Amino acid sequence: MFLLKIREEPYFIDIVRAVEKAVDVRINVNNNLYKNRVISKLNEENISLDNITISITPTNSIWIRDYGPFFIEKNGELSIVDFNYVGHFNRVIDDIYPTFYGIQNNIEFDFKTNFELCIQGGNYMSDGQGLAMVANLSLEFGNRRMALEEMSDILKQYLGLDEVLVLTSQADEGTGHIDMFSKLINKNTILVGQWQDITDVNYQILENNTQILLDRGYNIIRIPMFRDPDEQRSTI
Repeated sequence: MFLLKIREEPYFIDIVRAVEKAVDVRINVNNNLYKNRVISKLNEENISLDNITISITPTNSIWIRDYGPFFIEKNGELSIVDFNYVGHFNRVIDDIYPTFYGIQNNIEFDFKTNFELCIQGGNYMSDGQGLAMVANLSLEFGNRRMALEEMSDILKQYLGLDEVLVLTSQADEGTGHIDMFSKLINKNTILVGQWQDITDVNYQILENNTQILLDRGYNIIRIPMFRDPDEQRSTI
């Protein structure tokens, strides 16, 4: 599920092509003009619309990975938890998008959590077995009046978790999200970035995170990370 913008079209078309035979694809756009364009582009690429649903819900930005719904199973039914999308007061529509989505699709939603905890999808990954992993800086920034233990308790309460593992965010990366250095690819295996420059400020941070995960029995695959000439980082 994602918001389509013209600049990113080629990437999203590739994603749809790769997954449309395996899963139901849901695409969100801001208006009918975009919807017609999406249909036209998919037709041009000979991608069937049989497994694709296109909905129209206004949004402020493309970052649905971060502000989109947290889906849970509640009493045997699909349900949505709508956490706060922190720090983007100019993106108030994004912030309440999960509730809009629930209303549009007749899915039960919990909006009161929007006032209880700030967290983005990019700073959350779950093994589906009751364990979730987050990185500290983004969580702390959005919830400055709460201790990490309190934040973890809210996540456990609303997402049905047994444990929340807090890893350390990279020191000078803007989001503080866990998805900027790691990705759980199955319940036993995690991709973790590895800085090639051992003097980099983030080198030891990721080595420490890796050791924590190794100690918990995960298979770890390291992905090289480095800075480009403009001091931007490659990310997973």
